[in-house]
Amino acid sequence: MLKIYTLFTITLFICMACMPAKKNKLVSVEPQCLKSQSQCIVETKFGKVSVLFNKGKVFTEEPFNIYLMLEDINVREQSLVQNKKAKLTYKISKINSYMEGKEMFMGKIPVMFSPSGQDNMMVTEALLGSCSQKQMVWRLWLTVLFEINNQSTTDNAFKESYPNDINQETFFIDFTSNRF
Repeated sequence: MLKIYTLFTITLFICMACMPAKKNKLVSVEPQCLKSQSQCIVETKFGKVSVLFNKGKVFTEEPFNIYLMLEDINVREQSLVQNKKAKLTYKISKINSYMEGKEMFMGKIPVMFSPSGQDNMMVTEALLGSCSQKQMVWRLWLTVLFEINNQSTTDNAFKESYPNDINQETFFIDFTSNRF
């Protein structure tokens, strides 16, 4: 009888090993503007920069993603006329950013963006701490450094032609988080 139970158990394990594994479905979330967001699109001299979130509502102590996308890439017409150069194109090369409470200072939370795999889109995952208020307004500060015609802002020759203050934009957006 023991042999039958042993054989049955081994057969059961072999059958379970042959079953296909359950695959987790990747849920693709369309980046969206929050209803509580002060602005979704920021006009810069390099184009329109969209600041979007992967959730419709941000909750404290729950991770969320922030997307930064450069849309409507502009051409700096003055440079074209003066230098008679080829079309200038811009893309985001680096972002320096942090979040802080607008009405209650809870320190500066560093926010580190990285390329998302799509052209002119950067993404970060963020997490906010909970405070005593049910709702809190946060300010996301962004300094976006742009690359012009694939010239990095770290190239010395490029820096002489285009100083860093010309190749960057600093702005902020406000948004609200909620506590569970």
